Amino acid sequence: MMFHSDIYNLAVNMECNILTRNEFQCRRFFEGLVSKSSKLLIFLSFAALGGCETTASTPDNTAMAARVPVDYREKASAYLRRTLKDPYSVRDAQITEPAVIFVGLVNGGTAPGVCVQMNAKNSFGAYTGIQVTAVVFRDGQVIAAIPPVFDTCTKSTWLPFPEMNGAG
Repeated sequence: MMFHSDIYNLAVNMECNILTRNEFQCRRFFEGLVSKSSKLLIFLSFAALGGCETTASTPDNTAMAARVPVDYREKASAYLRRTLKDPYSVRDAQITEPAVIFVGLVNGGTAPGVCVQMNAKNSFGAYTGIQVTAVVFRDGQVIAAIPPVFDTCTKSTWLPFPEMNGAG
């Protein structure tokens, strides 16, 4: 179990990595800024955000996943073809069944979607290796293809997606 001091230390270390490589200077700076009451506030903020959203199989999430359109494979394929650098180079494409995708708290938490993994060429003409993308739907249309966050796509069963290979 993490205590508020552990979460504070984690936050300080994250900020130190961003701001400077000298951890001693950074830690001293933050300790001067943050009082004990502020440490408690940081702890409560992380605790409150920790339980906001879930992609687990719950009745609400099952209902949300059912909002993915029936022709989701075609719509995901068409959207990805428009956004890839070289859609004709796609190989080893796979797709999941519709599920709840975590899209970030700023974007509303969760949304219905599918995960797609594929190997395609980048701007330099080299294959990138298998990349996973979360394809998000709203009102029956694809609204975004984003990198998956947390375990959004890791617990899914992958199915062949031949209509994406070689861009159909």
